[in-house]
Amino acid sequence: MPYQEENDSQIAKLVTSGVQPNRLNSPPMDDGVWDLIQRCWRYNPSERPTMGQIILTHMTFSPLPSLLATLSEVRVSSGFVAL
Repeated sequence: MPYQEENDSQIAKLVTSGVQPNRLNSPPMDDGVWDLIQRCWRYNPSERPTMGQIILTHMTFSPLPSLLATLSEVRVSSGFVAL
Protein backbone atom coordinates (compact mmCIF):
# COMPACT_ATOMS: atom_id res chain seq x y z
CA MET A 1 0.00 0.00 0.00
CA PRO A 2 1.43 3.43 -0.88
CA TYR A 3 2.56 5.59 2.03
CA GLN A 4 2.07 2.73 4.48
CA GLU A 5 4.88 3.98 6.70
CA GLU A 6 3.39 7.48 7.09
CA ASN A 7 0.55 8.75 9.25
CA ASP A 8 -2.37 10.78 7.86
CA SER A 9 -0.78 14.19 8.41
CA GLN A 10 2.48 13.06 6.78
CA ILE A 11 0.55 11.70 3.80
CA ALA A 12 -1.35 14.97 3.42
CA LYS A 13 1.92 16.91 3.44
CA LEU A 14 3.50 14.58 0.87
CA VAL A 15 0.50 14.73 -1.46
CA THR A 16 0.10 18.51 -1.26
CA SER A 17 3.86 18.83 -1.91
CA GLY A 18 3.45 16.84 -5.13
CA VAL A 19 5.21 13.70 -3.89
CA GLN A 20 3.71 10.71 -5.65
CA PRO A 21 3.91 7.13 -4.37
CA ASN A 22 6.49 4.83 -5.91
CA ARG A 23 5.46 1.84 -7.95
CA LEU A 24 5.15 -1.16 -5.70
CA ASN A 25 6.78 -4.49 -6.54
CA SER A 26 4.14 -6.51 -4.76
CA PRO A 27 1.55 -7.26 -5.90
CA PRO A 28 2.80 -7.30 -9.49
CA MET A 29 1.29 -4.53 -11.60
CA ASP A 30 0.78 -4.36 -15.35
CA ASP A 31 2.56 -1.44 -17.04
CA GLY A 32 -0.78 -0.21 -18.39
CA VAL A 33 -2.27 -0.08 -14.89
CA TRP A 34 0.75 1.86 -13.62
CA ASP A 35 0.40 4.30 -16.54
CA LEU A 36 -3.25 4.87 -15.60
CA ILE A 37 -2.28 5.49 -11.98
CA GLN A 38 0.40 7.97 -13.09
CA ARG A 39 -2.13 9.86 -15.24
CA CYS A 40 -4.56 10.05 -12.31
CA TRP A 41 -1.84 11.67 -10.17
CA ARG A 42 -1.14 14.52 -12.61
CA TYR A 43 -1.09 17.90 -10.91
CA ASN A 44 -3.31 19.65 -13.47
CA PRO A 45 -6.85 18.22 -13.21
CA SER A 46 -7.49 18.82 -16.92
CA GLU A 47 -4.62 16.39 -17.68
CA ARG A 48 -6.14 13.61 -15.58
CA PRO A 49 -8.33 10.97 -17.24
CA THR A 50 -12.09 11.31 -16.94
CA MET A 51 -14.06 8.64 -15.10
CA GLY A 52 -15.24 7.34 -18.46
CA GLN A 53 -11.64 7.00 -19.65
CA ILE A 54 -10.68 5.24 -16.41
CA ILE A 55 -13.53 2.76 -16.77
CA LEU A 56 -12.74 2.02 -20.41
CA THR A 57 -9.04 1.63 -19.64
CA HIS A 58 -9.75 -0.60 -16.65
CA MET A 59 -11.99 -2.78 -18.81
CA THR A 60 -8.94 -3.69 -20.93
CA PHE A 61 -7.05 -4.96 -17.85
CA SER A 62 -9.63 -7.06 -16.08
CA PRO A 63 -12.73 -9.03 -16.94
CA LEU A 64 -15.97 -7.15 -16.63
CA PRO A 65 -18.16 -8.01 -13.69
CA SER A 66 -20.96 -10.31 -14.73
CA LEU A 67 -23.48 -7.48 -14.60
CA LEU A 68 -21.53 -5.36 -17.08
CA ALA A 69 -20.72 -8.38 -19.23
CA THR A 70 -24.42 -8.75 -20.00
CA LEU A 71 -24.77 -5.21 -21.28
CA SER A 72 -24.47 -4.78 -25.00
CA GLU A 73 -23.08 -1.25 -25.19
CA VAL A 74 -21.03 1.23 -23.21
CA ARG A 75 -21.14 4.80 -24.49
CA VAL A 76 -18.74 7.50 -23.37
CA SER A 77 -19.62 11.11 -24.01
CA SER A 78 -17.79 14.05 -22.46
CA GLY A 79 -16.30 11.83 -19.77
CA PHE A 80 -19.68 10.37 -18.78
CA VAL A 81 -20.29 6.65 -19.10
CA ALA A 82 -23.79 5.63 -20.04
CA LEU A 83 -24.67 1.97 -19.56
